[in-house]
Parts: sequence; structure tokens; C-alpha cells
Amino acid sequence: MVRLQPYRHPPNEVELLDYAQTLASFYADQSEGPVDRDARIRGDLRKLMIEELADAATCNRRNNTAKAHARGQVLLFAMTGFLLAFLAEAAILLSEALVA
Repeated sequence: MVRLQPYRHPPNEVELLDYAQTLASFYADQSEGPVDRDARIRGDLRKLMIEELADAATCNRRNNTAKAHARGQVLLFAMTGFLLAFLAEAAILLSEALVA
């Protein structure tokens, strides 16, 4: 059975720019210097990206592990099917050889 896997992707550039602008307006209201404000914005963006990339990597690794396990099972079933077909053909050939 094939199921749709929920893959996670980090935010795109538009979402990141919106978040950065929201942070800039938030920190602009506080009485801090522009250097300190920029450092806090970069720190918040860095923290967001670390969390988003870690969540995406964990989710995608879990999905890829499940897919790799499923591929192994499909290969095992296909090899078993070929083995059974080979044994059935061998049984037919042996029975024909014994009858003749």
C-alpha cells in the first residue's frame, strides 16, 4: 500500500523575509542600538533555521528509512516469486524427463 508521506521543508525565502521584517519592526520598538538590534535579529533567524532544518531532517529521515525498508521487502518478495517460478519450472522439467 502506498501512502503519502508528510515531508517537511524549511521555510522559503518569502517566509524568511517576512519573519525578518517582523523581527525588525519588533526590535525597532525597543530602545536598542542598530548594531545590537541586527545581532538579535540574526540570532533569532539563526535559531529559527536551526530548529526548522533539524525538524525537517528528522521527519525526512524517518520517511526515507520507512521507504528503504519497504523497498527491501519488495525486493525480497520479487526474489521469492522468481525462486518459486524457477522451482515450478524445474519440477515440470523433471516430471517430463521421468515420464519420457
